[in-house]
Amino acid sequence: MEPAEFILKIMIIASLCFGIIGMIVESSQFEGVVMAQDSERLSIDLAHAAAAMPCLTEKVGGESRNGMLLESALDKYDGSPSACITLETGWNVAVTDGAKTWTMGRAVTGNVFTKVIPVAIKKADGSAVPGTVTAKVGALK
Repeated sequence: MEPAEFILKIMIIASLCFGIIGMIVESSQFEGVVMAQDSERLSIDLAHAAAAMPCLTEKVGGESRNGMLLESALDKYDGSPSACITLETGWNVAVTDGAKTWTMGRAVTGNVFTKVIPVAIKKADGSAVPGTVTAKVGALK
């Protein structure tokens, strides 16, 4: 083997080693950041819980029918924050059928996460009309 060929092979091997070492060092300095949105998840859970509250939903065979709210129960509900749901943060739920709105919870200020889901509201005459549940949750500290 000629000296020039030997030097060329050594240079190729050295550059490959430096490249591999550089990639290892660079990848060890990589940082990933995961941001959890607990308040956003809580607003989604609150909306679904409000649509399934036993104190507001129609009962069929002793079971609550999720998403079928009774107008009579909404009219009787006093809107106090702890009657059916207890949360450690500020929250507000509004149920509307287009003509009437029922509000529960406290006013929420600051960074607010909102989730709207569709429900049915059963009227006193037995008919059902479409409605929505809007859940608002303040940011967790």
